[in-house]
Amino acid sequence: MSTLLLNADYTPMQVSPLSTLNWQEAMRVYFCDKYQIVKMHNNWKVRSADTSWEVPSIVSVTDYQRQPTYAKLTRKNVFIRDQYRCQYCGIVFLSHELTFDHVVPRRDGGRTTWTNISTACKSCNHKKGHSRDHTPMNKPWLPSFREIYNQSKCYNLTIPDPVWNDFLQWPEELLTVDTQKHNFIDI
Repeated sequence: MSTLLLNADYTPMQVSPLSTLNWQEAMRVYFCDKYQIVKMHNNWKVRSADTSWEVPSIVSVTDYQRQPTYAKLTRKNVFIRDQYRCQYCGIVFLSHELTFDHVVPRRDGGRTTWTNISTACKSCNHKKGHSRDHTPMNKPWLPSFREIYNQSKCYNLTIPDPVWNDFLQWPEELLTVDTQKHNFIDI
């Protein structure tokens, strides 16, 4: 079970990965003045021997947090930027079939930066090895936070509460709601 974390303007703090809290963090937030509870989970409760509490489904920070200008460098964000396409053979793969490729190999001083990392299938990455002879089809570039946010909406997303989509505005055909009824967490 997770809780969606929104900014003070009710937009997600992050999309890739989606800004969420686990149930323990959500319960801490429940009793904290730095967050506003937007909606509680239906039928999700935490209970102790003598009391129970509903678990927040959506919370927002009370003070607006400025969005970063650029996307965070993560494996998933690189794959999103490159549209899960090997930058050497041009074929689209599933994430577990892809790797990072350092355009300028690390042994030659190449760093792990947005402008030196490309998506590569395992076969192409192996063929390229430490060579500089192979260049990616598209030069690696630094995407903005907004570019990754918008591009993320081209992929499937599973959420635990349908109300989340009021804030995420994900395309319905790419959205799966996985609800579980009558769940309790005993503490």
